[in-house]
Amino acid sequence: MGFGEFARVVRTMRKASKNQLSGLALECVLHCAEQERTMAQLEQLTGSCSGRLTPALRTVIAFYDSGADEIRVPELQLLIRRRVKGSLAYRYSLSEQGRQLLQGVSP
Repeated sequence: MGFGEFARVVRTMRKASKNQLSGLALECVLHCAEQERTMAQLEQLTGSCSGRLTPALRTVIAFYDSGADEIRVPELQLLIRRRVKGSLAYRYSLSEQGRQLLQGVSP
C-alpha cells in the first residue's frame, strides 16, 4: 500500500467520523482487517488497556447506550462486535463498510 492510498483511507475515515476518529481506533481497525480479534488481543497489540480501547472502538462500532436507551450507530461503522460463545468476551471483525473502504488498498 502506498502512502497516498493510506492517506486517502485515513482522510475518508476522519471526514466520515466528523474528526472523532482517533489513532487508536484506526490502529484497531487495521488489526481487525488482518483477522478477527478479541479485546485481549487488541490490548496486547496496541499496548492500551480496555479503558482506553472501549471509547476508541465505540467510534467505529454500533453499541447500546443504556443512558439514552438506544442503539448508537456511527456514520462509519467499520467494525462488528460479536459475543464469543460461552464467554463474556467479544470478537471484533471488519464490517462490510470497512471492507469496502479498505478495498484496493491492501497489497
